[in-house]
Amino acid sequence: MEANKDKKQGVPLTHAWTALLVFYVVALALNAAALHRNNERLPYGPVRSFWVAVSAPISAVSQALHADRPRAVLEKTVGASLNKN
Repeated sequence: MEANKDKKQGVPLTHAWTALLVFYVVALALNAAALHRNNERLPYGPVRSFWVAVSAPISAVSQALHADRPRAVLEKTVGASLNKN
């Protein structure tokens, strides 16, 4: 029983942080265009200016890499049926 205490269980912390970072980067790439559109709809002011300036290049890269296509397909197929009144 003593030998089992020394064994580490679970995922190393560096692997967990790396996986979390990859998840957020992929989520940002898939949703960058929509996030930018939402930022453009914010009320005028310094907060809007900041977020539009931050999201514009990310959205441009996402669109250039066609990472926004899966979201567009889902919006046209599943989203249309879910958004019917």
